[in-house]
Amino acid sequence: MNNAIKSGTPVITSAPSAGGGVKAAARAEQEKQLRKACADFEAVFTYYLFKSMRDTVPASGLTDRFPGRETYNMMMDQKIAEELSRRGNGLGLKEMLYRQLSEKVLKDGGNTAGPETEQDTPGVLSPGH
Repeated sequence: MNNAIKSGTPVITSAPSAGGGVKAAARAEQEKQLRKACADFEAVFTYYLFKSMRDTVPASGLTDRFPGRETYNMMMDQKIAEELSRRGNGLGLKEMLYRQLSEKVLKDGGNTAGPETEQDTPGVLSPGH
């Protein structure tokens, strides 16, 4: 008699089919990473937008003098920017970035690295020069 514990959830034991399944999985992972990078960029952009807008408000002197105010405002702006970027289409920047970058990144198979040697980049000096 077999005393092994059997799970109620199905276990996938077969490997993806050679070629097509692996490429599709890799492409899906690249799309996911690209979407996250675009959303993160939009969140950073939105944070700096909030920070710049907050810097334009003149100091009144009434509420400007409590400890931790700058830290609180920074954290609040970061969270609001992240939430704004995460929900729906955000400002729309992440979708525009995704459309533009996906043509290049996903078409090339994710190889966006530029030239790696100094000979390939004329006029660019290495740190030792």
